Amino acid sequence: TIDVELGRAADLGAFQSNVPRVRDAAITTIADLTAEQLAGSAGMSKLKAELMHRIGAVLPGASVTAVYLSDFVVQ
Repeated sequence: TIDVELGRAADLGAFQSNVPRVRDAAITTIADLTAEQLAGSAGMSKLKAELMHRIGAVLPGASVTAVYLSDFVVQ
C-alpha cells in the first residue's frame, strides 16, 4: 500500500480522476524489481523515488512531494 503526498490542494482532483493510471504506474514499477533490489532502507528509498517519478509522469503539472509505503510484503 502506498500513500501519495501532493504539494497543492488543487492537485487532488487530478489525482482522484487518475487513480487507475496511478495504481497501474505503481504496480508496474514494483513488478519490475526483484526482492534483492527492494531489500533494506536503500532499496525502499530507491523505490519511493521511482514511484514519485512515475506518478508525477502520470499527473503532469501536479506536485507529487512524497510517496509513503504504509504496507509492504515481498513474496
